[in-house]
Amino acid sequence: MHEYQQRLRGGQFAVWLASKVQSINFALTARLHGALSPDQLRAALDKLRRKYPALSMRLTETAHRQVVLIPDPDLEIPVRLVERGHSEQWADEVAAELGQPFDLLNDAPLRLVWLRGEDASELSFICPHALADGLSVVYLIRDFLEFLEHPEATVQPLPPALSMSDGLPDFPGKRSLVWQFKIKAAAFRYLLKLAPQHPLPPRKQANYQLLNWELTPAQTAALIQRSRSENTTVHAALSAAFLRAFGELRGNGWKRRLQSPLSLRERLNPPVGEAFGLYVNLVELSVDCAPQRDFWAVAREIKQSLARCAEDRHVFRSLIEGNVMMDRLGAVVAPEFVAQSFLTVAYDLSITNLGRLNLPTQAGALQLDAVYGPSLGGNPEDIVLGVSTVGGRMAFSLAFTQLKLSRSQAEWIKERALQHLETAIGTQR
Repeated sequence: MHEYQQRLRGGQFAVWLASKVQSINFALTARLHGALSPDQLRAALDKLRRKYPALSMRLTETAHRQVVLIPDPDLEIPVRLVERGHSEQWADEVAAELGQPFDLLNDAPLRLVWLRGEDASELSFICPHALADGLSVVYLIRDFLEFLEHPEATVQPLPPALSMSDGLPDFPGKRSLVWQFKIKAAAFRYLLKLAPQHPLPPRKQANYQLLNWELTPAQTAALIQRSRSENTTVHAALSAAFLRAFGELRGNGWKRRLQSPLSLRERLNPPVGEAFGLYVNLVELSVDCAPQRDFWAVAREIKQSLARCAEDRHVFRSLIEGNVMMDRLGAVVAPEFVAQSFLTVAYDLSITNLGRLNLPTQAGALQLDAVYGPSLGGNPEDIVLGVSTVGGRMAFSLAFTQLKLSRSQAEWIKERALQHLETAIGTQR
């Protein structure tokens, strides 16, 4: 373990560079009922560190401006304790955490905020997006609960995680794409020499806000069943409802645009399974959400479009480009220019639906009530909806800033989207 090193490449390296300018963090929050002691929490965290080697790794920069992950057994997972005043207090704490940078040259890639009450707690797991994705934290929460219930359990460490850049599979046309991007990188590097980079104007400051809500078990079951009977997915149905609401709010046309992350864990070579790391790529698509169109026809179109976007050549093309471009330009391009690329938001909404989470709802005397998120901060122009389902109940967390939405507009979007879902499914709140 102590000899293992992993270089950051491609999109991971780009996100890390951009995070020097703008924090790019996300959080998942677990709500627990029952008594939890500091000793129990720390013992469970220590077991997580033993199981997941990535939690005991930090970054270091080489002389050639490469960045590598190296083991550091002295790293601790920091826990910030807050006395719990009310059930929504955690959202304010997470919103503040989204704007707080990680010092990944010295810190672990995870920190916790514990809102402790007499009979209930919220545990918010915050990670830098350069080193982790949402499923990484789902596995942490699952094992954390398992270690709470079975503190005597023996921990079997996972092998060091493969990086996404090193696990891209072969597919027809991959070699030609690599050469195409090498030529592009060479041309871009030459242009940088002719036109040196100049400082960019300071970025607008924005405070994140979270809007959180849940469906009842009956509503959740009805949405899942109806989506299945309509030959589409819950993700597509949610997308149709929210995009239609955005069309109504913006009033500038029904052709709306969606962004969604796509998990690549089982498509890498070899598959990475439950490793802690970043194993997603982002896809974008446009959809006609006009009100005269049948809701379920729109949802089926979204499902089909996402399937096309997930084809190998499409989904791995941008990852190959990121590898080639950052390998050749990472030492010369300024972090500010990389961060600038994250400012361009050409879509209405980004939706991360983690689906039905395979998490225990009981861990000894503790009961898991809900998991909220992923709540994402990074680009203050972004509007991100995180969705997860635990114990048959779907929970939502909408992250936004005042640069894009006011609180009242976010509430309006939520209500209109839920109305569209209720009408399509035939349920009432």
